[in-house]
Amino acid sequence: MNTILRLTGREYYALAFLKYAKFSGRSTRSEYWYFVLFSLLPLFAINFLTFFAEYLEESAPQNSHAEIVFLVTSLILFFVSTIVNIGTFITLTALVSRRLHDVGYSGWWQIIPNMLVILAEISCYLLYSSLKHGSPSFSLSFVLLLFTAIPFLVSFVWILVLLCTASDLETNRFGEVPSMIAVFENENFQSASFQRQAKNSFDLTSDNLELIVQLSELRDKGILTEAEFQQKKSELL
Repeated sequence: MNTILRLTGREYYALAFLKYAKFSGRSTRSEYWYFVLFSLLPLFAINFLTFFAEYLEESAPQNSHAEIVFLVTSLILFFVSTIVNIGTFITLTALVSRRLHDVGYSGWWQIIPNMLVILAEISCYLLYSSLKHGSPSFSLSFVLLLFTAIPFLVSFVWILVLLCTASDLETNRFGEVPSMIAVFENENFQSASFQRQAKNSFDLTSDNLELIVQLSELRDKGILTEAEFQQKKSELL
């Protein structure tokens, strides 16, 4: 059972990268949260290795062979981490847009917390500078921090709630329901007759990987048996 769940997660992760720059359309909660889950570990690992290599390079004796090795290693890791971070950021930004579309909101709403966090960081820097140098602008910096941090927290929580919201069960202005599972999450569509009809209602012109993801969701919901899932999956591969 654990193997099946991991396979489903990898399929979602791959699906997000296949649509890495697609800002139109809709995506389900599962696609978003599986991508976030599977992205955390590689991002943490590559960034940790980069900082660790830089630390070793700074700790090594000057003009030594070890310093050169650590310097080259840190540069390579920095380049790789930059590529990974940029790729993940673009993919995640597009995925958040599609996830917001899925609940009826424009993807542009995600800009609000992003802009506010930048302003909050600037405010923190100004506050730190005023404390360090004894500047009389401390009060102004503190007020600016409050006026940016509080709206950021509010907007961040609001976006987070939207990301956790179930899919609209009807076609909205951003497109059709992205997956059959969005329908099955609603208790009004749990009848046996509807489920039997849905087993054969997939759009066979869709991408095979996305079809496999949809089939695996139906299997996990108990709508398809494991044998039926494996049979349909083998037909698509």
